[in-house]
Amino acid sequence: MKTPTLHPANPVRRALLPLLLLLWLGAALAEDQRHIFPDPVGEVDRILAMETPPAGIVFDIEAWDERALDEHFPWLMQQIPRIHQRFPDLPVAIVTHGREQFQLTTDATAHSGDVQAMVADFQQLGAGVYVCKTHASWREVPPEAFIDSVIVAESGPATVNDYIALGYKLVILDKIPLEKLITLLPEE
Repeated sequence: MKTPTLHPANPVRRALLPLLLLLWLGAALAEDQRHIFPDPVGEVDRILAMETPPAGIVFDIEAWDERALDEHFPWLMQQIPRIHQRFPDLPVAIVTHGREQFQLTTDATAHSGDVQAMVADFQQLGAGVYVCKTHASWREVPPEAFIDSVIVAESGPATVNDYIALGYKLVILDKIPLEKLITLLPEE
């Protein structure tokens, strides 16, 4: 019996190559699962266990759910004092750049007043809240439509990356799956 070779014309190799590519892609994705399966509680706990504080913490919220801040902001209101108890005066930034950011417009005050009030509370705790001008422009929402207490950044993702470049630790609270993210892009 002749042993099969891995010659390109070999049908076994042609059949296995796509499978190997899929396995490689799966392993590559598993390398960085924090973007697929965020673990904000674990991330905050890891930061609090550090011997020396990082330059700061940036919380990244990019949700498909338009009401996600109803859940995330109360959780953050518990975490920031915990963080400051361990590392007083540690800078904290909150960047919201998915559908949930529209809870912070003046038009949303009637149904998002509690969430909007928390933005002032975050400021009292030394945490700035950013929204994404680029995403807002896709819905034709001008920067002045947001409440005065938020910071309108040109780009939410770029703002997160800027903080990471400054040495801030990233804590992802929510991430839109890629297949849904594509639907948010403006139609041409």
